[in-house]
Amino acid sequence: MKGLALMSSKQLKGLNQLTKEVNKTLMQYSRNCSEEVYKAAEEVAQATVDTLKTTGNYEDRTGKYRKGFAVKKQNHYTYPSATVHNKVYRLTHLLENGHMKANGKGRTKAFPHWKPAEEKAVKEFEDKVKDKLKDVGV
Repeated sequence: MKGLALMSSKQLKGLNQLTKEVNKTLMQYSRNCSEEVYKAAEEVAQATVDTLKTTGNYEDRTGKYRKGFAVKKQNHYTYPSATVHNKVYRLTHLLENGHMKANGKGRTKAFPHWKPAEEKAVKEFEDKVKDKLKDVGV
């Protein structure tokens, strides 16, 4: 603090201006990074939906389950996200893990399709974010 007292008012104004410019630049960089992360999340989520619609060796008699995959996008400044979900949400857990049969004797076969898609999406998202943030400038 002793050093600030020795500065002239002209030097303090220059320091304040520099502080404002640095803050402005950092805010712009933060905004750019947030936008790029959101774009990566959207791209990966849509690719995951496409994968889920075409994979899985279960029988979809009506087609509603495969058509039910969708992306829910939320673009918050601090936390952008894209969530993959199925509109027939009650069936996803039962297909993924199997369940007790109606007569109580035995279990149905599990059809894991979410777990492989999730693992692939996580890896793809990490790679896309790294690539996109390399190119982010102010």
